Amino acid sequence: MQIISKHTDYYDCMQAYGIDKELKFHRKTIVKQFSEITNHYNKFSLYSNHFSDPERNIEIALLGFCGKSYPIVIVTPTVNLKDLNTRIQIDKEKKVYYNYNEFCKDNGFTDNYLVGKRFYHSGHIDTNFHQIADLFKLHIPDFWETTDCPYFLLKKNYATGVESSYSFIENPILAEYKFNQIVSTEIAYQEIAQFLGQIKIRNKPEIKTLADKELIVKAGFDTKISFRKGKKNV
Repeated sequence: MQIISKHTDYYDCMQAYGIDKELKFHRKTIVKQFSEITNHYNKFSLYSNHFSDPERNIEIALLGFCGKSYPIVIVTPTVNLKDLNTRIQIDKEKKVYYNYNEFCKDNGFTDNYLVGKRFYHSGHIDTNFHQIADLFKLHIPDFWETTDCPYFLLKKNYATGVESSYSFIENPILAEYKFNQIVSTEIAYQEIAQFLGQIKIRNKPEIKTLADKELIVKAGFDTKISFRKGKKNV
């Protein structure tokens, strides 16, 4: 697989072991509205998938990868996002969890509450974490059979202020979401290549096969006497 991209990701190093130039991955990160992906976007709504206190933001999102769905919890410090240096610092301090129990342990959850200066019922986060993949499968059951995108990130779009608004990010940088903790470099590269290979087969134009009679006529023979048609008398 040959990767054509302006950014790098953690599995790119696998190209050092050989590249199949017949299979190309034009990797570009594109941010869309979820409404562009499905007509059922208005039904895809969780109670809330964003929680914050003076020290941190907690967000539930869904990372889809080659036919599989991975619910994630993203924790970032609560700071002023207008400052570029601050945003860079946020990326460095961002924590991503694929295991809910690990998230609870690392962030001071008890059975009922998040320990902090402000308190939120942990049941909402728990429910959303375990429901988001099921909701996606319910409302877009044929997504992986119709898409050309090997992986995506689905998260709430808070800029619009609309409750049912979600951002659908095609080909996000997986390294930023610590995806190597879940899928190794080798497996990630192989699964993307296999996924794109299946798309190539799916999109391959169907070759029409001619019947014997059609082949005879195309070759210039007469189907009745089995010889080439004679020249017309002038």
